[in-house]
Amino acid sequence: MNWTLWNSTKKRRLRLAQALKGLGIALKGPSEGRFDLIAEDRGLLKIKTKSILKINRIPKVVVATIHTMTPVLQGEKLAGTKVIPLVIKEKVIRTVETISAADGPVLSVLPYGKIKVGAVITGREVYEGQIKDGFGPVLKEKCVFWGLEPPAIHYCVDDASCFPLLFEADSVH
Repeated sequence: MNWTLWNSTKKRRLRLAQALKGLGIALKGPSEGRFDLIAEDRGLLKIKTKSILKINRIPKVVVATIHTMTPVLQGEKLAGTKVIPLVIKEKVIRTVETISAADGPVLSVLPYGKIKVGAVITGREVYEGQIKDGFGPVLKEKCVFWGLEPPAIHYCVDDASCFPLLFEADSVH
C-alpha cells in the first residue's frame, strides 16, 4: 500500500471515531486499525442506539460499545471503531458523519449531578445498638466514591409512627 493511500485511510478512520465522540470522551489510537473512545471522567454513558444501529448497517464499518446508561469511570474504554478492510472510501466516512451530525453526538459521558442521599434504617436492635449497622457505612463509602455529600442516616424502631418525625428532623440520630 502506498503512503498517500495509507495516510488518507488513517485520517478517515480518525474521522469515523471523531464523528461518534461527544461530551466527556477522548480518543485513543490508532492501534491495529482501531480507535477507542475513552471516558474523560466519571459519569453516565449515553449512547444514541438508533444512530449506532444505522452506522453499523453501513458495510465495512464496525462500532462496538458497552451498554448505554452504564456508569463509567475515568479512563474506561467505552467503544471501539474499526473499518474492515483497512482501506475505506471517503463516501463511507461522510455517511457516518452525516448520521452523527443529524442525530447529535452518538456517544457522550454525562456528568453526575450532585444529589442528596439519605436512608432510614429500621429495627429496634439496630436503633438500640444491640446489632451493628452494616448498611450505613457502606452507603457512606459509596457516596464518597461518587463525590457526593455524606448521606443523612436516620435510625428508627419498627414503628411507622416515627417516619413523619424523621422527615421533619434536621439532625441525624
